[in-house]
Order: sequence, then structure tokens, then C-alpha cells
Amino acid sequence: MVRLFTVIGSSCIPVLLCITTSFSQVVREQQDRLNHFGSRVAALGDSYVSDAYDVSAAFVNPASILFIESKNILLDVHQDWKNMALQEGIAVPILTRGVWGLGISAGIRHAGVIKSESTVSGLSFLEYFLNVAASRLLANAFSFGIGGGITYGSVDGSNQLAFNASSGLLYAPSSGVTYGISYGASSRVIYEYDVAKIRTRLLRDSVSHNIQIGITMRLPIRTGPRSFSLSIASQKYIGVSGLDYRVGIEAYPLDFFALRVGYSIRDKAVSARYGAGIRFSFLEIDYMIAPSKSVNRFQAITFSFGLGNR
Repeated sequence: MVRLFTVIGSSCIPVLLCITTSFSQVVREQQDRLNHFGSRVAALGDSYVSDAYDVSAAFVNPASILFIESKNILLDVHQDWKNMALQEGIAVPILTRGVWGLGISAGIRHAGVIKSESTVSGLSFLEYFLNVAASRLLANAFSFGIGGGITYGSVDGSNQLAFNASSGLLYAPSSGVTYGISYGASSRVIYEYDVAKIRTRLLRDSVSHNIQIGITMRLPIRTGPRSFSLSIASQKYIGVSGLDYRVGIEAYPLDFFALRVGYSIRDKAVSARYGAGIRFSFLEIDYMIAPSKSVNRFQAITFSFGLGNR
């Protein structure tokens, strides 16, 4: 499966590299999305703490899994533009009915395919991750969830572990609006590449804490698949000044075709993301791109299939 996804990522997601910063800085930017899974949510600017569309939402707000619209399995390929790092993973909604919900995601990250003329051609690392999210229905339209995960990184015989944990609430008074709030704590495995010594050093970042809150509004309100949605969210890193703001818009000009745009505002820097998706009764294919030079640029493709809708 790893080779298959590597081929998909290398052929479907071409890149043009120009690396002038240290690898530790590049990876730190990518690692901000450790618990974010899927091209759709990435295209919406990661504004989905309240958007219970599919299992990807559960790894930021675990309470959402009981209200997800799509119960499909997700296969995801994520590629960073600067350092060629690839992430390939799978997410599965195991239980989404009754009063209990459960979802799981797992995958691998590695250096990808680096050209020999690149300044980081000697870069090498391998990382595995596993995340689990569970939720409990507290009332007819109100749920609580907890989640956690582990990351295992390996470089030249050196190993490092990192952990993450989350909890959240989701309130869905109608099919047209949902509210979400979550708390997360996580550490990160950092790979610092020394160009002069041609060596990759393995580090672990300190634990960071954050709170997210958001609202999602969608049309139509009562019946049928959504044709339009708007998600607005804000995130606060505890101990860090300022707030991050996120906005995501999704529209279906055709029943089977979606267009998406998302905006993220951090430290007065605004970055945009764009995406599109095609959905059938048994398969959804989503693609996104984050071309802004103000943040780490990346692109991703996700295949969603198998279990149908609620």
C-alpha cells in the first residue's frame, strides 16, 4: 500500500522545488496539520471543528463522529512542496450510530522522492502515526468526544515518540447548522537536516495546547445532500499571543461536483487554499492545493469510498 500511494503522490502531484530554509522549519510548518486528515478539510482552511461531514472531522473534534454525513473510508496522500515529504494514510469510521461513535486513522510519513540535485538529497526519515477518536451522545443533538494518538519517528537508528490528545463538544440543533468546540494537546517529532554534514537529526518539540471553536451552516436545511456550506472557526494556542481565524466555503454547482475555497489568517498573514471534488454513489475524489508563499505550500488528494452515507 505504501508503494502504491508513493506512486500516486509522485505522479498525480508534480512539484517544483527551491529549498532555502532549514528542514526543521519546513517540517514544523507541516506538523501543524498532524491531526488534520483529508483534502476536503484542507481545502476549507481547516475550519471544520464544527463540520461533521466525514470521519476526518473526528481527529480535531472527536464529538463529531456521531453526526457525520458520509461514513466512507478515506485514503489520503499529502505532499509538501518544499521538502517533498509525503504522508499516506487511511481513516475509517468504525461506529457512527446509536449513542457511541468510534473512528481511527493510521499512516506513514517519509521523505518522498527527492531529486539528486536538491540541497536536501541526503534527507531521510520514516514516521508512523495512529489516532483514535470516540464519542458519546449526551442528548438528542449534543455529543462529547475524546481522542488520542501516537507518532513514532525513526532516523538512522534513532527513535522518537510524540503524543496527542483531544476532547470536544458538538451541538447540532438542526441539519442546517452545527456548533463545535475542541481542546487539543500535542507534541511533535521534528526532523532537522544539516546540509553541510548531510545528516538528519531527530528531535521532539514541547507540548502545545490549543482551543478551537466554530460554526458550520449548510443548505438545504432539511433534506437531500448539501449544496452549499460555510464554516467559520477560530483557534487559540495557549501561551501564544493572538488568534488564528479560518473560513471555508463549499458549493456544488452540479450535484456531483464541488468547488471549495478556504482562508487562514495567522499573525496578519492571509493564505488561501483551493479544492474540488467529484462524488458518486460509491466514490468521492477530492483534490486541494495551498499555493500561498506566506505559509508552507502543499497539495493533497483523497479517495473516499466503501460504506455509503447515513
